[in-house]
Amino acid sequence: MKIKEIMTRKVFYLGKHNTVIDAIKIMGSEDIGAVPITDESQKVIGIVTDRDLIIRCLYEGKSTDSPLGDYMSENVMTIQEDESIGSVVSLMSDKQIKRVPITNNDGVLSGIVSLGDLATHTASQAKSSEALRNISMPPNDFSSNPNHDNKVEDFPL
Repeated sequence: MKIKEIMTRKVFYLGKHNTVIDAIKIMGSEDIGAVPITDESQKVIGIVTDRDLIIRCLYEGKSTDSPLGDYMSENVMTIQEDESIGSVVSLMSDKQIKRVPITNNDGVLSGIVSLGDLATHTASQAKSSEALRNISMPPNDFSSNPNHDNKVEDFPL
């Protein structure tokens, strides 16, 4: 099964010059926990999560008028929409991330996949449980992770 079959297509995104309050408003009104940051051609250049905004901005007393570029995580891992669900599960497990922006063949943002998307899809429910275990594990604690050496092809769906 391909990622495009389960991804959330209605993805909200902002630019790095948008403000923290812009992201907070979208997260609140749409009940989402992350917003991809794109350039002018809608290619993903970062992502900002509710935790980024709370810990790195509000907790530190910074202004909600600050640009998202100051708080976004760069070097975001993305996957193309034609990849298998196993690819996204493997990436989420390996990198301990809960959301992955999805791109088309031109690298343009076309959707997003979260643990929730995996958990609500019958074909990927077992793999979402596995991914959640791996994501929740402390970094570099591979001694209790029997899947730490698995490759994408080890997660067939």
